Amino acid sequence: MDRRTWNRVLSGLILIYSLVSLAAMLLWNPTWPISQDLTTILLVSSLLCLLALYLYNGSVIRKERQAWMQRTRQLEEEVAQRSEQLQEKNSQLKTFMEDIHHLGYYDALTDLPNRRLFLRYLTKALESARYEGKMFAVLFIDLDNFKVLNDNLGHNLGDLVLKKVGEKISAALRPLDTVSRHGGDEFMVLLNEISGVDQARQVIDAIHQSIQDPFMLTDDMEIFVEASIGVAFYPRHGDNIDNLIKYADIAMYEAKQQGKNQSIVYTVEMHKYYARRMALDNELRSALKNQEFSLYYQPQVSIETGDIVGVEALVRWHNHILGAVNPSELIPIVEENGQIIPLGEWVLTTACRQLREWHDEGYRIPKISVNVSPVQFNSEKLVGSVQRILRETRLAPEYLELEITEGVAIFNEKAVSNKLMALNELGVKLALDDFGTGYSCLAYLSQYPVDTLKIDQRFIKNLQNRDNRMLVDTMITMAHNFDLRVIAEGVSTIEQYNFIREKGCDEMQGYLISEPLSSDSLIRLVEMYNQKTTYIKGIS
Repeated sequence: MDRRTWNRVLSGLILIYSLVSLAAMLLWNPTWPISQDLTTILLVSSLLCLLALYLYNGSVIRKERQAWMQRTRQLEEEVAQRSEQLQEKNSQLKTFMEDIHHLGYYDALTDLPNRRLFLRYLTKALESARYEGKMFAVLFIDLDNFKVLNDNLGHNLGDLVLKKVGEKISAALRPLDTVSRHGGDEFMVLLNEISGVDQARQVIDAIHQSIQDPFMLTDDMEIFVEASIGVAFYPRHGDNIDNLIKYADIAMYEAKQQGKNQSIVYTVEMHKYYARRMALDNELRSALKNQEFSLYYQPQVSIETGDIVGVEALVRWHNHILGAVNPSELIPIVEENGQIIPLGEWVLTTACRQLREWHDEGYRIPKISVNVSPVQFNSEKLVGSVQRILRETRLAPEYLELEITEGVAIFNEKAVSNKLMALNELGVKLALDDFGTGYSCLAYLSQYPVDTLKIDQRFIKNLQNRDNRMLVDTMITMAHNFDLRVIAEGVSTIEQYNFIREKGCDEMQGYLISEPLSSDSLIRLVEMYNQKTTYIKGIS
C-alpha cells in the first residue's frame, strides 16, 4: 500500500482509539478496573496522536507541494525548451520547403526559372493576352558551337559560360519579361505585353548584342559567344503554348541553317523542314544497323603532274523512306543526337578497308582522307580507335589522312596539340580542313603537326571577288612558308584551276576533276588517269 492509504488506515485507527477513550472517560464507572485518570490520559494521548498525524501529514503535503511545484517549473522549462526547439524545427522545415520549391522551379546552375516555372509564366501570359487582347513573343535561344567550346574549355568553365550568358540575357530584358534555362545550352524568353513586332525586335536585338559582347570568363580568358534565336508571336503564330514553343524552336533551327548567329521569326514554310528533320532523326536510329550508309570517293589531283594523289571518303545516306539525304542535313543531326562517333568509326573503318582492298588489287592510290568531326576528335577514344582500325584493316598508317576542321584548333591548344602529336606518332597524316572560314591563326599552323592545308571551297567558288583572290593567294603562300601542302576544294572551272596553278597550289579536288564516285566508278577513273586520257591530264 502507498503512503496515503497507510495514512487513512492509521488515522482511522487513531480516531477509533480516541472515540473509545472519550467514551470511556465520559462513561467511566468506579467499578471498572481502570482509573478515571487513565482514561483521561488515553484520550489525551489519542488526541496527541491525531495532532501528530495531522502535523506529519501537513509536513508531507508541504514537501509534496514543493516537489510538485518544482516539477511543474521543470515541466514549464521543458515545455519552453521544446517550444523553442519546435520553432527552430519549423523554421528549418520552412527553409527546407523553400529550398525544395526553389529546386523545383529554378535551374540549379544559372538560378534562372526552369522549364516548369517558365510554362507557368507563359500560361499566365496567354490567359492575360486572351482576356486583354495583348501580344507576346516566345524566344528560343541556342548557343552556336557550344559543344566544341564546352569540350575544349572543360565542363566547369562551360558551366560558367552558361551562367554568364544567362546573366547577359537577363540584363537585356524588361522588368516584365522572363528568361528561363530550357536545358543544356538552350534558353527561352517570354517577351510579355509587347505593343508590336517592332518593340519585340528592339528587345531581341538587345539580347543578341548582349550575348555577342565579349566577356572575361577568368582573369586571363576572354570569351566570345554567339547564338541563334527563333521567335514566335502570339496570336500570329497560334494560341497554344506547345505550338508557340515548337514554332520558336523551328525558327531557331532555321537560324542555324542560314549561318547561325542571327534571329529569325517563324513562318509556315519552316514547318516542312522541322517535320523532315524529325523524320531524319527517327530514321537515323536504325540506319547503321540497316546498312543504309555508303562511302563515295572524290579524287585529289596533283596540279603539277595531273596524277591522282589521293581520295577523300565522303559518307552518303540513302533511306528506304526518305531517299537520298544530303550530307548537310545528315552531319548536324548525328552530331546532335550522339551518333556521330559510331558513324565516324564506321566511315574510318570502311575507308581504310577499301583502300587496303584497292592496294591488294594493284591500284596504288597514295592516300585516303577521312573527315573527323569536332565531337569525334574530342573523344578520348579517338587515338585508340584509329590505331585499332589500322591494325584490323591491315592498312599502313602513312596511307591514312585525317581531316580536322579549323574550329577544333581554337580552344585548349595544349589538349589539341597532344592529341595531334599522338596521331602523328602513329604515322597518320593530318590535314586542316575548311581553312579560312573561322578562326585562322598562324600560331597553330606552327604548333600543330599538320601536313596539309585545305582551302575551303567557298573561297574558290568566289575567285571573281578581288578580296577572295587575295585571301587564297595569301593562304597558299602562308602554308608553303610552314612547309605545308595546299589543296583547293571545290575547283569546278578552268578559270579557277588556272588561278590556283598560277599561285602555286599543290593539289585540287572538285567537279572539274570528278564528282564523288562509288568505289567501282573511282577505279574506272583511276584507270583512265593511268592511261592519261582525262581532260585534266591534257591541260596539266
